[in-house]
Amino acid sequence: KVVLFFGEIDCRDDEGFLKQKAKDDTYALEESIEDVVRKYVDFAKKTARKRKLELYFANVPPPLASYASKESTTVVVKFNEILQRYVKEKIIDRYTPYKQENGFAKEDSHIDNVHLCPSTEIFTKIKG
Repeated sequence: KVVLFFGEIDCRDDEGFLKQKAKDDTYALEESIEDVVRKYVDFAKKTARKRKLELYFANVPPPLASYASKESTTVVVKFNEILQRYVKEKIIDRYTPYKQENGFAKEDSHIDNVHLCPSTEIFTKIKG
């Protein structure tokens, strides 16, 4: 069993999608997220088939309010929705348990501005 993590850096204010959007008023944000997720998932599945691996995909956790913009919470939600559509039940949910109603992370869920505390990680779904 293999757990893949991707998308966190792509969803940050100063990286990936939002950085590109800030440079280009015509940037198609949702279409770009869809394209990136599709490419990641397709590549991972193709590679896993060759090696007979069982894949799980960790979604993107909510960002901290002290570090991220409200717009980044929207990007995280959209990224996670698209990822869920592509991989269905193979999701390790690192978003729902740590988000507040405002879309930002619970303050005690991170060890720094961007990383979840190791004690908060959820991997019980794939035991065995």
